[in-house]
This record gives sequence, C-alpha cells and structure tokens, in this order.
Amino acid sequence: MNIPLICTLSDGALLERRETLFVGLRQQVEETIAVENGYRLRFPAAALRAVLTLIELESDCCQFLTFRLTVEPAHGPLWLEISGPTAEASGIILAELGI
Repeated sequence: MNIPLICTLSDGALLERRETLFVGLRQQVEETIAVENGYRLRFPAAALRAVLTLIELESDCCQFLTFRLTVEPAHGPLWLEISGPTAEASGIILAELGI
C-alpha cells in the first residue's frame, strides 16, 4: 500500500491543533528517542487521555503514520512511537508536532 505523506488538515485547522493539543503534549514529553522513520516519546501516566486524543485525531488526517502505544505497569510512563513508511516521515513528524 502506498499512502502519500500528506496531512489533510487545512492550514487553519493545523495551526489550531499546533496551538492547543500539540503544545500541551509537547510540554509533557519527558524523553524523545529517534527511531527508524520517526520518534519514540515518553510521557507521564497522567498524559494518557491526551496521547489517545492525539492518536485518534492524527490517524485520521495523517493516514501514513503508524502509532504504537506502550503503557507501563503501576502507573509508569507511557511510550508513544510515531513513525511513517519512509525516512521523510521523521521530518514531517518533527515539523508538525514540534518535538
């Protein structure tokens, strides 16, 4: 399957998302690790709802992205891996999420 590396949000909707959801999540990132074609982000357990919202919204408008969420036991950290099908996806993730 060849899915284009595009976001289907309008410029205004993308700007709004950057100023609301992305800013709130970016402030909670505790660690960022580069992975093949993307990033692995560590969040506190309290960020679960916001991370799930990000996955739900972004999987709709950026259909080329793959999301992997790991919830550590005993209210440990969350690990969200966001990646795409090519190395170009890393740059898109970095630009859009501002991580």
